[in-house]
Amino acid sequence: MDFSKAREIQFEKPEIIKPTFENYSALPYLGKNCDLKVIDVFDKSEERIEYFNNVFSIYLDKKKEIKPINKIISLYNDWLVSQATQIFNEKINKYSEIIDVKPSKIIVKNLKNRWGSITKNKTVNLNVNLIKAPEDIIDYIVIHELCHLKIKGHSYLFWDYLKQFMPDYEKKIKWLSRNSNSLMPRDS
Repeated sequence: MDFSKAREIQFEKPEIIKPTFENYSALPYLGKNCDLKVIDVFDKSEERIEYFNNVFSIYLDKKKEIKPINKIISLYNDWLVSQATQIFNEKINKYSEIIDVKPSKIIVKNLKNRWGSITKNKTVNLNVNLIKAPEDIIDYIVIHELCHLKIKGHSYLFWDYLKQFMPDYEKKIKWLSRNSNSLMPRDS
């Protein structure tokens, strides 16, 4: 690779904006920066999050919330877990058949330093924040972890095997490298 190409990759901006959780900002979901609208309600029982047409509407009783941003983050994170659980399960089922593996369990959680992992008991752990990435990136991580059920470690055999199911996996790694800071939760 020549140096001009290396500089281009190094300075490419992330596509995902790190959320501020403020009204009229953006929240990431499936590779898109979706608009955030905070709508005032008059009763705590009406607080909720809705997603439609790439817009997150968060209904919040701002008068009752001491720190509204914390409630926005909480509603968003709970919603992400439910979406991730459903989507990741569908993808695990699909790619398990293709790769011919049988994970024992799927766990969605907030991993601090990785996108996914496999346990010796064949449990697939996936980072909930991965749901903020485009579907092809999610596919890459799912396939990557499922391939570990066949080949442990990251030897050339592993990468050759992975390439059978995702020939352009290197592009996915670069995308994650550029965007990972925006996908991970904000510091409290």
